[in-house]
Amino acid sequence: MSRTLTASDRSSLIRLASTMPSGSPERRAILASLWPATDRSVFDSDPNAEVSVQDVDKVLSALITGPGWPPEGVRRVEREALSLAKQGYGENVLMGILEWINSSDVSTPGTAHAYQVIAHIGRRIGRPLKPSDREDSGIIVRLLEAVYVA
Repeated sequence: MSRTLTASDRSSLIRLASTMPSGSPERRAILASLWPATDRSVFDSDPNAEVSVQDVDKVLSALITGPGWPPEGVRRVEREALSLAKQGYGENVLMGILEWINSSDVSTPGTAHAYQVIAHIGRRIGRPLKPSDREDSGIIVRLLEAVYVA
């Protein structure tokens, strides 16, 4: 029998993840555990579904919360990421955000929430979203690294 994570549980898991090596399987597993597997049934899988601009906007809204995100930098990331999403590269944008979360030393409620939203989107479209070395993913990684200042 599984139980729902409380805000305190989530905070503890985020703190624990922040002590682990960047990109480690353990850290990824902890971040992934912040979203209950029981919620998967909410989404209809559609293998032909694509990541929309609205999906990218939701992830950015989740990610860019709290300290470390200067308003001018946030606007730059949003402009670039949403522009790529409008060109049909929304999935690559999300993979770039995942790559940045997994490889950086940043563990915040925003990064954890973005991870959860990406997992939801992956379940909805019927395929997992994973970090990628595609160029448009790399653009997002570089943008996020340049903007996050904490």
